[in-house]
Amino acid sequence: MLSHRLLETIDGHCREITMAAADQIKRTPELPHAETLPRGGLQHWGCRILLDFGNWLLAGKDPELIRRYEKLGRLSFEESIVLSEAVHTLQILKDRLIDFARAQSLDLTAFDIYVEEEFEHLVGHFFDWLVYHVIRGYEAGAKEISQRVA
Repeated sequence: MLSHRLLETIDGHCREITMAAADQIKRTPELPHAETLPRGGLQHWGCRILLDFGNWLLAGKDPELIRRYEKLGRLSFEESIVLSEAVHTLQILKDRLIDFARAQSLDLTAFDIYVEEEFEHLVGHFFDWLVYHVIRGYEAGAKEISQRVA
């Protein structure tokens, strides 16, 4: 089971983690849309996602979380953000979260290594789930537009 202490540490350092992600997103040449996004907006969404990670661990497939990320996908479509760029920004946030958790690890015992591996597995699973729902929302937005045009 994942440590509540680790989740509390992530919540307490949300700004630090999302600032690192926002900085990387802003300077990644494959993400040209990022130049138009306000850093504060990126940090807000990043913190929301990190908070939702803890909620997802407790609640699982919460319909509210599903709606939130499908709405994020639809919003990305409406703002003409290329889907690959939307997904890449989420990958960057995931990587910064894992980097942060690894940086918290000092003098690891065998159990600590197990907890870290379990954490990385859960983070990967959560972000896979999140990306799936973002893509569903993105596709729903595209389908709606194509039906209006037809």
